[in-house]
Amino acid sequence: MDPTLIVTHFKPGSEKEIARLFSKSDATELPELIGVQSRRLYTFHDVYIHLVQGVERKVDADVTRLHDHPLFQEISKALDDYIIPFTGRWGSVEQASAKQFYHWERGLGVIQQP
Repeated sequence: MDPTLIVTHFKPGSEKEIARLFSKSDATELPELIGVQSRRLYTFHDVYIHLVQGVERKVDADVTRLHDHPLFQEISKALDDYIIPFTGRWGSVEQASAKQFYHWERGLGVIQQP
């Protein structure tokens, strides 16, 4: 599995509604179309952290490919009231994704570093 970590601001107090929107969306075919294996949502103060695990690869390319799909548009528009990009407007998953700069695993050692 290959993770994508999306980091933005969010409207504090909206965690329950964001979770409800994703629960509704995750019950559709959209996660399978994008290749999502799992999704975890976190907050830290006014920061929203969204960890998406792809089945075989990062989901970025599939999200871009399915950007105009009605199910993707539905969840995106619904989240607009709660998710606030760090700069400007929401653009792409890649624009809002944290960049990994170090990776270590037991038994393998350092896999990635600057």
